[in-house]
Amino acid sequence: MRTVLVCLLAGTVCLAAATCGSSVEEKVGGSYADQVEVDGFRLVDRYVRAEDTVLVYVGPSGSDVAAAVKAPGFDFGSSPPAAPTVGLLFQYLAEGYRIPYRDMSCRLSVAQLKEDVASFDFLGLDAEDTKAVKSGQSTVLELTVGCRQPG
Repeated sequence: MRTVLVCLLAGTVCLAAATCGSSVEEKVGGSYADQVEVDGFRLVDRYVRAEDTVLVYVGPSGSDVAAAVKAPGFDFGSSPPAAPTVGLLFQYLAEGYRIPYRDMSCRLSVAQLKEDVASFDFLGLDAEDTKAVKSGQSTVLELTVGCRQPG
């Protein structure tokens, strides 16, 4: 996992260096991301990308991702992804929009690493996880959270 720094800003604790001094949207998105759970998967990385909080999980291949992902106001089954559903590295499984959280409107996207991806070193996996993913024993999920002022 990337190095996590703790800082104090206006009486709040920031969990990542990028969060300290960041926008209100980024802070609320990070707070919403703290509420996300993926049963049976292990969080292996968390970082900020363009004010969105990205969570990377590793878990057993063949897991029921729809049942595993839990977040306030998010219903996997009624959140089909917006087109296109397949990127270069990930296949998008669900995207929830307009999730109310702390007077903001948040979105949560759930994507799974495609099986034919040759290199995914940028994901921050350790050697054991990398080997398990390459052998097909494990899979990688990337959850992206972003929050904005409604309107």
